[in-house]
Amino acid sequence: MTVDPAVAAPLQWHTHAIIDWTAVVPEDWHKELPVEPLVPRYFLNTDDDFMPVLLTLNELSETQMRRLSENLEEAVRRPYMLIPASLLNVDPDVRPKSLVHHLTDKLMLEGPGRKDSSCLIRYYRGDTFLHLLRILPPRRIRQLFGPILKWSIPFQKEWITFTPPENVDVIPQLWATTNEEQSQRIELIGLINNVLKRWRDKTGHRWESVEALHADAEKVERLLRLGKHRYRLRVYEDQRLFGEHGLLYGENFHEHPRIQKIMQTVQENGWGYAGESAEITEEDWKTIATAWRSPATFQTN
Repeated sequence: MTVDPAVAAPLQWHTHAIIDWTAVVPEDWHKELPVEPLVPRYFLNTDDDFMPVLLTLNELSETQMRRLSENLEEAVRRPYMLIPASLLNVDPDVRPKSLVHHLTDKLMLEGPGRKDSSCLIRYYRGDTFLHLLRILPPRRIRQLFGPILKWSIPFQKEWITFTPPENVDVIPQLWATTNEEQSQRIELIGLINNVLKRWRDKTGHRWESVEALHADAEKVERLLRLGKHRYRLRVYEDQRLFGEHGLLYGENFHEHPRIQKIMQTVQENGWGYAGESAEITEEDWKTIATAWRSPATFQTN
């Protein structure tokens, strides 16, 4: 098999890869890859198969490199087949043990409201890394990079590269969130990604840039926080649908009288939005999507 050089090029521009075995379709040749486990102390006495590993690219044999290149090409057609979760470029003077220590240490994010396994943060996944860029201040992102000069992740079937922030203030020593709100925002990353994925799958939406993705993520985050604090949404499916409907039908869709009637029941019970909203027809949703843009409409309907 001849691999497109442009597709395989990212492997030539980087020195290491982080692999998330839980997201990889297993093949026999994977067992021979020269990887170093990234397992925080908290997980040493548990099943660590779900933890990431670090792969040093220049230690690959010619056959292994070819297969990895083929994998990148296959992932263009079938993204779920992609092996590397992140690609890193590190200065050759960085000692391997130092890099492993750095990457392992950053898997456990301490802070208010984060205890035990809840401290685990899968920064190596592209859909987590991108949210960290919008949530954490530059000094924390610089801390996450550490000795890494370039960090690349797959984004809409393409590899995009980031460099550490420059001109930051003093880099903290402890890898931790600074307050409860920041911890809560990080806890929402998984739910936000679920909402964005379902919305994208339904609409075929493609983001023009990372900034455009961040704007939609901020919108979803506002909806989820509003749903929790104003309407007391507690059930995961209720929260997910509320966020998804905000993207589909307008951020203020919930102000429509039809939705307000549902939310009164939800506030009393603490659940039920998914079931109640399932009764709304597509025609009704079209009306709601049009009406939310005109507050006066809410007063007359």
